Amino acid sequence: MGTPDFAIPSLRALVQAGHNVVCVVTQPDRPKGRGREEIASPVKLCAQEYNLKILQPETITDVLAENIQALNPDLIVVIAYGKILPKQVLNIPRLGCINAHASLLPKYRGAAPMQGALLNGEKVTGVTIMFMNEKMDAGDILLQEKTIISSLDNMETLHDKLSQLSAKLLVEAIAQIDQGTCLVTPQNYAEATYTSMLKKSDGLIDWTKSAEEINNITRAMNPWPSTYTFLNISGKKKMLKILKTEIYDKSVYSKEKIGVLLDILKNKGGLIGTGKGQLLIREVQLEGSRKVSFEEFIRGHPINKGFEF
Repeated sequence: MGTPDFAIPSLRALVQAGHNVVCVVTQPDRPKGRGREEIASPVKLCAQEYNLKILQPETITDVLAENIQALNPDLIVVIAYGKILPKQVLNIPRLGCINAHASLLPKYRGAAPMQGALLNGEKVTGVTIMFMNEKMDAGDILLQEKTIISSLDNMETLHDKLSQLSAKLLVEAIAQIDQGTCLVTPQNYAEATYTSMLKKSDGLIDWTKSAEEINNITRAMNPWPSTYTFLNISGKKKMLKILKTEIYDKSVYSKEKIGVLLDILKNKGGLIGTGKGQLLIREVQLEGSRKVSFEEFIRGHPINKGFEF
């Protein structure tokens, strides 16, 4: 059971490991783009490559439970499916239901664990394989593996790193379950933290935040929903996406220079004052235009030192 790109390496790994994937459950096709054409989920497209049976329920009902029951699965594997499974589904497979979650549980339960780790400036994260219960991301842990978050990682690179790690750990966990060698560890509820889905509005930059905070927000929201600000250019208000940033100085502070372009550093970008420290803007995308370096952007627009963002 899965839906987005994140789940594809896991589905491929299960098939390539020789497991009999009797069915793939994924979200229904959704309208996207300007033409609102119905688009299949990435997991559905992957399942079609392997000619696997596919179910796409709008909601999890008794009918879905009956369909799954009829397949008589030994195990249900869930990764980024997007819906909470009720007890009637969790109880179907004789070996239970397992889930791959992109954090070191019990930290960062919920819908946005990778973004949560980046927003908080974590240096380490990982993947947890757990047995599922009726509570969100609260089941007993089978396996965990850590990975480093580099200063250059953003949501896109961390997503790819953890999706591959999830696939590897799922195959290992299933082998342990099959051999009866798995050891489970209950989660410490007192250490649990939670995340929620990001909204487009979360990307609006507040320049009174510190350079470190804004840099973390930019990393967490690239490629979606992106951090952004609004500029008045030639009498028009336009959105400017801030795609890549770098902390230049963590401590410098001047109330009069918050959100102000302090300097343009050759081959580096634009230096902006923040609520604490200075931030380099390296890559941007003006509404209706392509991604460019900050230096290329200002060559085509009337922006100089002292400009207020």
